Amino acid sequence: DRGERAAAALTQVMEQHTARTIQSAALTVRAVADAWTLSRPHGNEPAFQALLRQRLNDLPYARALFVIGPDGYLIHDTDYPRTPAVNLADRAYFMAFRDNRELESDVSGPYLSRSGGGAGWFVSVATRLGAPGDFHGVVVAALPAAYFEALYDKMALSGGEEIALFHRDGTLIARHPAAPEDIGRSFKRLPLFAGSAGASGNYR
Repeated sequence: DRGERAAAALTQVMEQHTARTIQSAALTVRAVADAWTLSRPHGNEPAFQALLRQRLNDLPYARALFVIGPDGYLIHDTDYPRTPAVNLADRAYFMAFRDNRELESDVSGPYLSRSGGGAGWFVSVATRLGAPGDFHGVVVAALPAAYFEALYDKMALSGGEEIALFHRDGTLIARHPAAPEDIGRSFKRLPLFAGSAGASGNYR
């Protein structure tokens, strides 16, 4: 009983922390999108790049902020001038806004970064550029899976538990103990995602 109560309390703390983390990132990308709408800066314009870097400093747990144009190519990026010349039109966080012009925000992933340098897996928190019905691109905050794993390492109570963060579609985002080979895999077959379980509680 004590074990169940301790696990339930720990899970609630982690749930609240994760929700606040994602909400902060969502507010940041919305502010970036609003700033872009007001100024319509050219690609990698210095003043807008400075704003991006400042916003990234406000999110110490984010690895990068970037803006994707309507053709799928990066037009602003906190990694600039090391920005890779890759097209991101195939990413779900881009297609979601391109295909649904009323969508305001989205959390998806994890994705294996294409920026190189061992950036690893990340969760995207994204919003659309433009008013509802318009599509001028997407603003994305990249939250590293490693950030959540490091937190879980610190929060583990006895060293014997397993802690996992899943996307709502059953894809594993982060885990303690670390299991790099499982990140990005679907675990939708688990009873937790079968639809019969409630929103929260204990499962055996």
